[in-house]
Amino acid sequence: MNEVLSQLHARKSVRAFLDRPIPPEARRAILEAACAAPTAGNQQLYTILDITDQAVKDTLADTCDHQPFIARAPLVLLFCADCQKWYDAFAAGVLTDREYYLQSVYKAIP
Repeated sequence: MNEVLSQLHARKSVRAFLDRPIPPEARRAILEAACAAPTAGNQQLYTILDITDQAVKDTLADTCDHQPFIARAPLVLLFCADCQKWYDAFAAGVLTDREYYLQSVYKAIP
């Protein structure tokens, strides 16, 4: 099996954390990797919030299906779909969002 597939099969979800902070260089590497992740059309229409406030972590733990490990995590990243980025990309381009949509629909129809 190639290395990428091996890594995908070896992944796991960790929900028990050591009581120590994430080193700044590790935090930066994690955020850079998240920003480099592929997205549809490489548009990256999301915003990543690095949650450091314990009160916000506590609220997230409760509102995210009562998952207490979120409150204990030393690093909490919240990924939010950012529709404003999508709109801004079209506003900066030569096509309106409707023109782009119509072109993409017609390209998809054989």
